[in-house]
Amino acid sequence: MPTLNAADGCRIYYEVEGDGPPLVLIPGLGGSAGFWSDIARHLIAHFRVISFDHRGAGRSDRPLGIRVNSVAPGVAWSNYYDQMLKTVPDPDGFVAGLKARSPLNRVAQPDEIANAILYLASMRRALQPVPW
Repeated sequence: MPTLNAADGCRIYYEVEGDGPPLVLIPGLGGSAGFWSDIARHLIAHFRVISFDHRGAGRSDRPLGIRVNSVAPGVAWSNYYDQMLKTVPDPDGFVAGLKARSPLNRVAQPDEIANAILYLASMRRALQPVPW
């Protein structure tokens, strides 16, 4: 099982397949190299495909105290939606459709997302105990 040692000693699992110019495939937060397996088998004919398991996921080490924060509001309002409302035949239906795609059945506002990100990156949050 190929691994590399991070500066803190955490072993990170990785895979390398194929020949050609390097192409690094990065899975989403908390993902593993296996996420890319279906597409990687097509890319290895043209690239040296490098993928890995994130720290704390898959075959990589899970150091004590690791914390993963994410913000998943569903849909967040933007200027794009302001423009869309001018062109769709049913603006209320359009907004209802956006809300239906959200786990909270609402459209988040940009300042809510910014505040959540600032909080998650803050020392205040960093000093809270991890629940596991």
